[in-house]
Amino acid sequence: MNNEQKRTCVLAEELADLMDAVHNIPGLLQKWESCDQELLLAMLEDFERKWASSGGLALRSIYEQELKTKSD
Repeated sequence: MNNEQKRTCVLAEELADLMDAVHNIPGLLQKWESCDQELLLAMLEDFERKWASSGGLALRSIYEQELKTKSD
């Protein structure tokens, strides 16, 4: 496998992990008052732990920063 193929595989894996992390968010927004925020945070953190150090989105950090901004 050459470098371009490896890079494509990593991007595909990152995209799949991103979709795993965010696919439930639209449903959670529709019933926010009963949202299991700990589960949501865990899904975001799983993605962040795996990908943020290599340039991926820091999803939990972004979420927490937005909550802080909205409460200020």
